[in-house]
Amino acid sequence: MPKIFAKKCTHDIINALLSKEKTFFMYEGKIVHLGKGFGFIKIEGRSKDLFFHLSSLLNASFAELQLGDAVTIGDIENDKSGKEIAKNINLI
Repeated sequence: MPKIFAKKCTHDIINALLSKEKTFFMYEGKIVHLGKGFGFIKIEGRSKDLFFHLSSLLNASFAELQLGDAVTIGDIENDKSGKEIAKNINLI
C-alpha cells in the first residue's frame, strides 16, 4: 500500500508543477524612435535604447504605434551579433 501512495503523491506533485503558469519579469518603457518596421524603446535605468522589430508586437499593429507610447516588454533576447532585442511587446 505505501508504494501506491508514493506513486500517486509523486504523480500529483508533477501535475501540480506542470500546471502552474510561468511567471517572468516584464519591463516597461516608451517608444523613442520608429522606422520602417522597427523601432527603439527607452527603458528607465538603461543607458542604451532597445531595438524591436514589428514581428515582436503582440496586441497592436506597427501602424498604430506613436512616439512616446508606453509599452511592456516580455522578453529581451540577444541576436546573432549579441545585440539585445525586445520581444513580446504590448502597447499599454
